[in-house]
Amino acid sequence: MDTPFIYNEYVTDKNFIGRGTERNILANLIKAGEHVSIYEPPKTGKMSLLMQVFTDLKNERTQFVVAMVDMLNVRTLEDFLIKLKQALNATVEDDIPRYAEMTVAAAAKLKKLMYMLAQSVPYKPNHTNLARDLDISRNLLPDYIEYLEKSGLFNALREKSTGDGILQKVEKLYLDNSNIIYALGLDKADEGTIRETMFLTWMKQKHSVYSSKISDFEIGDITFEVGGRNKKGKQLRDADKGYIVKDNIEYAVGKNVPIWMFGFIY
Repeated sequence: MDTPFIYNEYVTDKNFIGRGTERNILANLIKAGEHVSIYEPPKTGKMSLLMQVFTDLKNERTQFVVAMVDMLNVRTLEDFLIKLKQALNATVEDDIPRYAEMTVAAAAKLKKLMYMLAQSVPYKPNHTNLARDLDISRNLLPDYIEYLEKSGLFNALREKSTGDGILQKVEKLYLDNSNIIYALGLDKADEGTIRETMFLTWMKQKHSVYSSKISDFEIGDITFEVGGRNKKGKQLRDADKGYIVKDNIEYAVGKNVPIWMFGFIY
């Protein structure tokens, strides 16, 4: 039977009807950097709603990058990591270059940069050496790093100072979360790196996190040192207010706080 309605693929623009309230709510949540879950029965327009909101944001000239991970038929951890790696590669090979209007050669260097940084996280930037290894201008390198940060692949830990956040000195670069570490095949990553990555990922959702001159992180006037069960607090001796964030402990005692508690912020 002939029908004027499109039912076998998602629709946008003139073919998308209604849901004005949902569109506005979802768009505002995305612009605020919130995590969102959309749940409806099959074939009720979830993908159309999402793609229409992306269209609305593009029309508003909102800057964002989409990485789509199809979780259908994902049954094991290995399946998930393969899917995630495919999405990561698509982001640096297609999405960012299209947004930044990069040449094919520049896109290849961006992907190389991602893997170079990932192999040594947390990476302490040396722009001169990195630009030389990539065979690009040293002045162009901060733009590449900013693309990786804005796309959600990396977190830049900056020093605490006044001024524009992007222009503040980057002390370290972390992968955005531990899933990316494993998806890129970095299964031998240092446990300390994984702990710091998780803490930064969780805390940056609600707080401005900066590098600390005496420990790992600084949030407001509080200093945090992240480590394992036997981590000592010598780095915090000169801190007015500081805590040791520990792995493999269950309860908070004194200035020792288990790292799992900070996961509730995420």
